[in-house]
This record gives sequence, structure tokens and C-alpha cells, in this order.
Amino acid sequence: MENNDRLIEEIRKYCDPYSILVIAGKKLARIRCPFRVLVLVDLALWKAGDIVRVERVMVTKNLEMIYLVQGYGYHFYLFQILPIY
Repeated sequence: MENNDRLIEEIRKYCDPYSILVIAGKKLARIRCPFRVLVLVDLALWKAGDIVRVERVMVTKNLEMIYLVQGYGYHFYLFQILPIY
């Protein structure tokens, strides 16, 4: 088993495709899908500044985190997670 495969198995022990773990201040918090994100750059379907909902979170074999938004996959760094009110 490759190193990335082992890491993906470890990630799957603690995470699922419908939540994400984030560090909030000094605490570890779980945010459940769908959660709101701010689009940081112009994309095919949205402009920078739009707010969309992440339906699912995936990790590729290259250990890249992908957000599924309206059925399309995008790298997480194209978005900023918005606070939950």
C-alpha cells in the first residue's frame, strides 16, 4: 500500500465525505455539509464574492481536498468557509 493510500485510510477513520474538521481558535471543530463558502476567484459558474454551499468533501489520491458544489469538484483553496450563524 502506498503512503498516500495509508494516509487516506487514516483520514477516513476520522472524517467522512459529509463533514470537515477545522481548527477554530484553539479547538478542533467539525463542520457538517452543506456548509457555506465564499468564492474567492471567478469560476465557470460563479464570480468572486458569490456564496455557495459545499455538498460533499473528497480527498484525491494525491491528498488534495476537493469540495463538491452543485455536482462539480473544486479545490478547497478557491473558497473561504463562512461562519455558521
